Amino acid sequence: MNYLEGTTDRQAQAITAEGEALAITAGAGAGKTAVLTRMVYHRLQKYVNITNLKTPIVSITFTRDAATEMKNRIKLMTGKQLSDRVISTTFHQFAINYILKPHFHLPFFKKMGFRRWKIASPRDVFFHLNQATDSALTNSQTRDYKALDKTLELKEWLSLVRAFGHSPETYFAQNKAGFHGVAKTFQDLIDYNEVPHALNETQRRNFYCLKIWYSYVQINRSPQNSLIDLDEILVLATHLLEQVPEIRKKLKQQFRELLIDEFQDSNHCQYRFVIALAGKGEGLAIFGDVKQAIYGFRGSDPKLFGELMRLFPAHKQINLPDNFRSAQQIVTVGNTLADKMSLKMTSEPMIARNPAIPHEPVVFQELDYPACEAEWIATKMQWLKDRGIPYHKMGVLYRFRKLGDALENELLARNMPVRRVGGADDKSLYEDERIIDIVLFLHLLFNPSSKKAMRFFVSSHSSFGLSTAEYNALLQKNSFGENHHKAISYFTNSHYNQNEPAWGVFNSIAQALFDLSARLERIRTFDNYCRHRNVQFNGLAPNQKDKVRGQLGESYQMAVSDFIGRIRQYYCQSFFIPFATQQSRANALQRHQDRINEDFDSIFSYVMNPTRLVHDEMDILDYLRNRPLMIDKSKKQREENTTDVELMTIHASKGLEKEAIFIIGCSNETWFKDRKLPASGSLNYEEELRLKYVAVTRARLQLYITRHRAYKYRNDFIETEMLDFLRHIIELPEVRVNDLQQAG
Repeated sequence: MNYLEGTTDRQAQAITAEGEALAITAGAGAGKTAVLTRMVYHRLQKYVNITNLKTPIVSITFTRDAATEMKNRIKLMTGKQLSDRVISTTFHQFAINYILKPHFHLPFFKKMGFRRWKIASPRDVFFHLNQATDSALTNSQTRDYKALDKTLELKEWLSLVRAFGHSPETYFAQNKAGFHGVAKTFQDLIDYNEVPHALNETQRRNFYCLKIWYSYVQINRSPQNSLIDLDEILVLATHLLEQVPEIRKKLKQQFRELLIDEFQDSNHCQYRFVIALAGKGEGLAIFGDVKQAIYGFRGSDPKLFGELMRLFPAHKQINLPDNFRSAQQIVTVGNTLADKMSLKMTSEPMIARNPAIPHEPVVFQELDYPACEAEWIATKMQWLKDRGIPYHKMGVLYRFRKLGDALENELLARNMPVRRVGGADDKSLYEDERIIDIVLFLHLLFNPSSKKAMRFFVSSHSSFGLSTAEYNALLQKNSFGENHHKAISYFTNSHYNQNEPAWGVFNSIAQALFDLSARLERIRTFDNYCRHRNVQFNGLAPNQKDKVRGQLGESYQMAVSDFIGRIRQYYCQSFFIPFATQQSRANALQRHQDRINEDFDSIFSYVMNPTRLVHDEMDILDYLRNRPLMIDKSKKQREENTTDVELMTIHASKGLEKEAIFIIGCSNETWFKDRKLPASGSLNYEEELRLKYVAVTRARLQLYITRHRAYKYRNDFIETEMLDFLRHIIELPEVRVNDLQQAG
């Protein structure tokens, strides 16, 4: 097999390089995975006849999916027999299977209290952290801890300190100065029961988190638990390797070649882990691109890429500049952003190798509001589909999950296929449990033929006193299976007594149904009037027509807004925690009202667009009925996508490529976590710039960058400014800047 066929000179050089430590800097679309796969094949050849080394090559990457893909590619190239001699895995899985489990009998683990091997479940973690908080802090400390700024929550704090390879004791030792005046020793800190007024807010947060962390570790390692937290896996493995040189030597003899992908995303613990395994660097190869380092918030540090190479002075570095993915205009935008980055392993720009000719330039489009932005994007997607780009080859990227909600609504309303990608962190708007509850209320009120709505509502609340079988029997006996409004009437008038809580719940729904049905008819009447006027005035001059449309749109939007407000009022009064007492519900609403308001805004973003009367044959009743009630888990995420537009956060898009990419919400206020532009050159600014670069370089042919000028946050409208990074690219000849009215 000629495994160098079709490779460039530099790719071939990287594939065949051996001996000293090797660093492959591979930009976006450089064919890195193909190079890594062929490197594995090349290095396997020298072990074909060495049978005492069962698995001489280890290939480590950051996710299980990536590891599985690598394993399959290697198997396809080498065949099963040879591929079985390669371990394709993640850091955590390698640490568990080849370092911790085989050595779990050693005194190293017994001294820490471990009696058996068991990884803590998410429920264990949640429960034990709550236990630890209660036991570690006094009442006065708890009050002070709760009053502190929670920019960094406890679980995030724990993940970060363990990303640096710390245990509670080593964290104290390294940060001892931060507890000056309170604790000279670690035990002093654990025993300190007063509010540490001598410390500033950040130091007090660290003080409390460290006390909780220590207590949490003790709970996990108690004889009845003996649990290992998943975030501890690499910490324990690294400490074991660093403290027991015999294990390091044995593993180096067993695993001669160590190949690590995406090394720019390594944290300090992973860095130490690799150093411990790498010996003098022979057989080590790291792949990555510091321009795509975007996980600093998890503790990764792209500078470690260069630091590792400095440990091995005889190393070789090979850069792969060719971009086989993107058309020239995309590469130009990417290179322009890369030029502004401070941290680089090479100054060599990407070279475009995709000769495809785009349909139009890179487009930067500004719109008024999120709903307008969504409308423009959906229209542009239909335009692209007419030009031969199928929906599943289009991707939408955003900084935060919430930014995708308005577009998801727009695409669903147009019956355009759409899916969210990214797991639990980026569920569909309608998969969120809070949204499901609101949509269930809408179905009970406005979609009487929804067969699963009433059944789900009754079965979800044991206080109704009905099993699913009993409900089905009532349904058949009383013939209200095709119309659950009849079921509401039956439960209110015949089944429950007025002194039963269940009667109160159904009676409240019945009252809401009576009032809102009447209000809905008035809205639909006004809607028909507006459409008639629009048709009637089609012959007017454009400026006069726009004036009429604007007046009607504003009036319609006001009427719809009042109607939605009334739905929300009924939801909060009776449907939110339906069996709670009035006082209990009031207390809960005090905590959750802002989120409920935001959820209603997300659900109704489509109908709250005043231009909707002009562009669409939209009926508000159809919209209410057609909100998807996603109470059944879908297999859609696990199926290969051959139909759907994909929506995801930029962090979830690593490795993605699409013919057309839309990067949405590109304003300072919607891009940065605290809605403020970081100081230019700061670590945060640099990482967000790299994030923009990653988003841009996912595109093969077409790139669209959009923003909205204002958005609703709770009860206020927030005006936005163009994302700072865009000033570097909007003057490029490859970029077309559209005004507010251009929809393409």
